[in-house]
Amino acid sequence: MMKGMFMKASLLVVIVLSGAGLVAADALPDGFRGVRWGAPLATVTVTAPDKELSRSATAISGSCVLAERPFRFVYLGKDGRLGRGLYIHDEHHVDSNVDVAIFDELKKILTEKYGPPTTNDELWSNELFKGDKSKLGTALAVEAVVLRAQWNDGHNYITLQAKGKNINIAVTVAYGKVAELTDEVVSADDSADRSKL
Repeated sequence: MMKGMFMKASLLVVIVLSGAGLVAADALPDGFRGVRWGAPLATVTVTAPDKELSRSATAISGSCVLAERPFRFVYLGKDGRLGRGLYIHDEHHVDSNVDVAIFDELKKILTEKYGPPTTNDELWSNELFKGDKSKLGTALAVEAVVLRAQWNDGHNYITLQAKGKNINIAVTVAYGKVAELTDEVVSADDSADRSKL
């Protein structure tokens, strides 16, 4: 009898949460672009419409479209095996608020798929533009703020970031295993190969 009441109560909770839009979101991916962490980089294939641009023992890079914008992607390897994945958008826009809009659109897409971010930060180093949303793009361009949202399930993470350097802004989406998580920030002037939701 108690078991039946528990089952009914559990079903009621699921129905209530479903109606409130609180049902669990998709699990974070255990890999990048359909390739599982630890898979040999040599087995990675890039399919159309995406394009492979370069391949080495430690990285595979290419181009793709994300949120209707051109991005580059990179599979990063360690010991010939996939360890991290990255998308990067670093086209220069006359209006730096376009980069804020790209960040916001990607955050919306990721939130719809994986639920709200675990952390969502505006990291200010200079408060000159703080509090003025119309100047957020300018603040990014002059390195006064970094926008960052992260999804972390204890095993895998996705970090969305917008960061400026010398008026160039890069919007990046990094995927990886929490065990490999570092505070390393990828910026638009990195010389390494860089990189779909």
